[in-house]
Amino acid sequence: MKKRMAALLGALTLGLGLLAGCTNTAGAGADAGGSGLPNAANGTLDPNEPITITFYSYNLSNPSQAETMQAIIDGFNETVGKEKGIIVEGVADEVTGNLTKTKADIQAGNQVNIIQHTFPTLDSSRLNLGIQAYEDIFPADEMEEHFAGIDGGARQLGVIDGKTYGIAFTFSTPVMYINADLFREAGLDPETDAPKTWDEMLTVCRTIKEATGKYGLCLPATATNSWITESLIFSNGGTMLSEDRTEATFASEETVEAFTIWKQLYDEGLCAPGTETEAAQQFFTENAAMYLSSTAVQSSIQQAADAAGWELTGAAEPAFGDKETAPTNSGSCLAVRASSDDEAAACWEFIIPGKGMEIPN
Repeated sequence: MKKRMAALLGALTLGLGLLAGCTNTAGAGADAGGSGLPNAANGTLDPNEPITITFYSYNLSNPSQAETMQAIIDGFNETVGKEKGIIVEGVADEVTGNLTKTKADIQAGNQVNIIQHTFPTLDSSRLNLGIQAYEDIFPADEMEEHFAGIDGGARQLGVIDGKTYGIAFTFSTPVMYINADLFREAGLDPETDAPKTWDEMLTVCRTIKEATGKYGLCLPATATNSWITESLIFSNGGTMLSEDRTEATFASEETVEAFTIWKQLYDEGLCAPGTETEAAQQFFTENAAMYLSSTAVQSSIQQAADAAGWELTGAAEPAFGDKETAPTNSGSCLAVRASSDDEAAACWEFIIPGKGMEIPN
């Protein structure tokens, strides 16, 4: 089970993701068909006079991900970058993905070219941070050629009003991490007794609490966990926004029903309290039997389990009755702000799937 889980989660995290009032200071470069936007097709790259572009990444602030991300940047600089005359400078932004440094540097007029950007706020950045549509600055024929292998659903995540403002970069989905030893201590089989529905979750958590005194589940009700909150709403048939994105629709009976079960887990003392970090620590230290969280933290949890000597297994996110579960994706895309043809050309070389960035061995 552990090997199957590791393989599944590994595919869903960074490797899968590499498929492949602020002042607007971008878009002031060379004219592209009269649009006033830079045009990568007109850019000149010279290995004898390399151009430096910046890549703002929140993974560079994450201790478990920074090394891999820096290796990707270094690998590009040493290969394609050296051949074409491009130097990518990595800039660490805060790990929450709130773009605090990115926004501050844009406002200060600093060079901000490629942004590792979360999906929920992409439209806001389109309006306020000067990120540019790929179709406006990159060659259309090359876009179609290089993005042909990307899943259509993944590509659509960065599309707003028919244009691409970000291409999928990292992905993660919710998964149920299980402390198999605590399950067995409570007389449960971690594979056959893993809860498949939220009603079963209540039953399993009560059994674990009564037998071990430990929490059954970690599922913090925090802003940083909002993407899993959305998954609960979607899985019970609810929605967040209207199709035209003009109306909030989450105040519904489906949301209330989903939150009622979640609240019951807290009311009965079955769900570990605290922030995302505090709740996770309860699972890491064997004080909770299950943890519904991102596939992105699998390696950290596995390391904690190996160090403490307990077995980590996993299961799918529970469903609401016979309704189909709707796991949301967390992750990021690559958004671009180029101020010249040359910058646009350099950004394109770095972004091209399978040519620019590569996952290190």
